[in-house]
Amino acid sequence: MSRPLVSFLTTAYRTEPYLGAAIDSVRAQTRADWQLVVVDNGNSDALASIVDRYRDDPRIVLLR
Repeated sequence: MSRPLVSFLTTAYRTEPYLGAAIDSVRAQTRADWQLVVVDNGNSDALASIVDRYRDDPRIVLLR
């Protein structure tokens, strides 16, 4: 993957009910040259499993 034009950074503390929709919103952008970094403090395995659903998209990164 080449360097993205845009990087999105989202913190994810207690956002399990909303995180999937947030990721889907970024994925729906018309430009494809972006990166989404989800920052998690490591407290929630549920949050990590939500991000893991998008593991086929290398533009989405979980930082724990």
